[in-house]
Amino acid sequence: MTYDPSDWKQREIINRVTGEKFVANVPKTMVDMVREWSIAYKRPVSDKLIPLPKLPAQLWSAELNKIYELRGRLHHEEFTELEFAMAAANEKDIIDGICDLIWVLIGTALELGLPIENGFREVFRSNMSKLGPDGKPILREDGKILKGPNFTPPDWDKVFKEWERK
Repeated sequence: MTYDPSDWKQREIINRVTGEKFVANVPKTMVDMVREWSIAYKRPVSDKLIPLPKLPAQLWSAELNKIYELRGRLHHEEFTELEFAMAAANEKDIIDGICDLIWVLIGTALELGLPIENGFREVFRSNMSKLGPDGKPILREDGKILKGPNFTPPDWDKVFKEWERK
């Protein structure tokens, strides 16, 4: 793989021991790449949560309904393409479908101002708590990983509080 400077960004790093700050080149995350693309293509990106009205969806504003309808169609379209690729056992189309679906889902989070990176970290933390008492995964007959006795669900209040402090 060749080095492409556009795959990197500068980020301020703080040494947790000394408190010293420095700037380093770090790889862009998937969210960084979708955010950059969205801005370049004039797609909505919000750094603040778009509050959802506490009303049935039918009573939301026309603008909010338009966002949700478009995002829902995009999710369905990309997932359907992935299903077809999997049915055809076409590896190139499968990876394309997976990447397109991830791209659209991250775009939805960015458009709605949702804390996708912190949310993903919290889901990781929660998923790691699924292990059984012996430290091994508990599997259902079909291979799905089940929740162990020490499972803790994602703490969404914590995620949103951290996001609001940003």
